[in-house]
Amino acid sequence: MDTQQRVEAALSKTFSQNDLYHLDDTFFPTIRPDFDDAYETSHLNMVSGRAVGMLGCLLFCIQQDTPVFLPLKKYTGYTVTIANTEVPIELPARQISLF
Repeated sequence: MDTQQRVEAALSKTFSQNDLYHLDDTFFPTIRPDFDDAYETSHLNMVSGRAVGMLGCLLFCIQQDTPVFLPLKKYTGYTVTIANTEVPIELPARQISLF
């Protein structure tokens, strides 16, 4: 609702539709990944891991306890390989905190 109010203020317009739809359970039925820690894999031209959901054209998977995603729109029309095994992806080093 805050976002709607900011958009309405910026456009100087009021929208008649005020219903909120909570769709997290629809697009991420098992878990909702932490989008701040998500790693894009488009430079690898692949994604691997346990698929957890989609946001728009982004397919999210969990790989090594890290959310990874691939924008599928640019792969429309290409042949893809789907396998039941997880292919390890080299993820960037992450700094952890001791506190």
